[in-house]
Parts: sequence; structure tokens; C-alpha cells
Amino acid sequence: MNRNLLKFPMKNVFLILSFLVGFQLYSYAGLSSDSLKTSVLKQLGIKETNLKEDMWTEKALPHAKTQTVMVVPHLIDENETEGIFTLDAIIVVVNNQTGKIIQKYKEDNFIFSDATYLSGFTIDTAPYMLTKEIRAFGIRAQFYGSSNANPYSEVQLSLFVQEGNSLRKVLKEQVIESSSGEWNTDCNGRFHNMKSWILFETGASKGYFNLVIKERSWIESNEKIKGECEKKITDKQEKKKILHYDGELYRQ
Repeated sequence: MNRNLLKFPMKNVFLILSFLVGFQLYSYAGLSSDSLKTSVLKQLGIKETNLKEDMWTEKALPHAKTQTVMVVPHLIDENETEGIFTLDAIIVVVNNQTGKIIQKYKEDNFIFSDATYLSGFTIDTAPYMLTKEIRAFGIRAQFYGSSNANPYSEVQLSLFVQEGNSLRKVLKEQVIESSSGEWNTDCNGRFHNMKSWILFETGASKGYFNLVIKERSWIESNEKIKGECEKKITDKQEKKKILHYDGELYRQ
């Protein structure tokens, strides 16, 4: 053994280790959120003033740390007085180290909001394994009704796979949560609720695992009794359906 190595100061060893760890963390950190946003908008040719800013969202992919998914809400038209707007939904996967767009998907005139309005998007990075190798990510769109006496809400899930320089939608606007009903805006009312979970089974269609949707529904009834608002849950039901991939989309 080289005795000079034994004499190497331990503080230098710690400095080297700190440098290496710091370098690795920096390499994963990439560009700041603002820098990524600026780069993406420049490549898309969209001005920041033409965004529905409150609907912009982004999230790094947990299985590909150098890639970030962004939902770019390109505002086409808006009537703020009536609460109506139209936008193009552009979904991109960007290299968060360089700011370069890797894949893109665009849906023109994605939503026209009035009585039922779009409130925002959520990027879902759960492990949606379509095959043993292909993993999809999800985009959830949240909708609400504007009526106070007849409340309504809904969450729609779409799944996307990365292919070359594009994104392909394989599950189209599947309703996974909903709630609707009628009440007196104080207590008394009746509401229909549904929530579902997505699983994949080993059976496959056109090379993709079949998609199982387990759905749970219930009715919530509220009534004021002796000044207290009492809640009762009834009509609980559970069911499931299987969607098969037809080479383009998952369908029942």
C-alpha cells in the first residue's frame, strides 16, 4: 500500500466527497422554473401575456429526473365579465437541464367555459404501466359548476405516452371523480358522489395491458334536525369496468 495515501488529510477527503455530492445534486437540479418557462414559451412562440396564468402547471417525472411535464394554457379568447374563455391546451415534456422541448401535444379549443367551467390541471405521475416497459403519465382536468343551489364538480383523467418527439393520448377524458346534487344552500340537500381507481391487469389488448376502473358511488343526504345539520350516507355501490386498447385509445 502507498503510505502517502495513509497520510492524505481526512478533511481533504471530506471536501472531495462534498464536491462530488454537490455536483450530482446540481446536475439533477437543472434550470429554474422561471428559466424553463421562458425557454418553453420562446420555442412555442407564445407570449406570457397570452397565458391563462392560473392554470399553468409543471412537474418533474419521477422515473426520468431530467424531464419535466408542463401544461401550457394558451389563452385564445376570454370574456372576464361573463367568465367565458377558450384556450389551447399544450402539453410538453422538456429537458430541465437544457430547456429544450422533447415532446409536444396540442389540443385546440380545449375548453369553452360558462355554466360549467374549467378550474385547472394537475399532472399525475403515478406508475401507469401500459406494458412492462412503457409508462404513461396523466393529466387531470378539474371542472366545477357555477350554480350554488345545484353544485357540480368533475375530474377527468387523460393518459399520455412519450413517442419520439411527440406525445400520444391513449386514454381520453375518463371521469374519475364527480359530485352533483341540489340543496337549499343552508343544509338540506341530496348529493350523488362517485370516485374511481385505475388498475392494470395482466391481460392485454394490442400489446397494452387492459385497464380496470373500479368505481365507488354513494348518496349523501343532509337534513337539519334540532338546529344541527345531520349527514347520512346511503346507496353505497361498487362496480368495475374493463377498458381495452384498440391500437389508438382505451375503450370499453
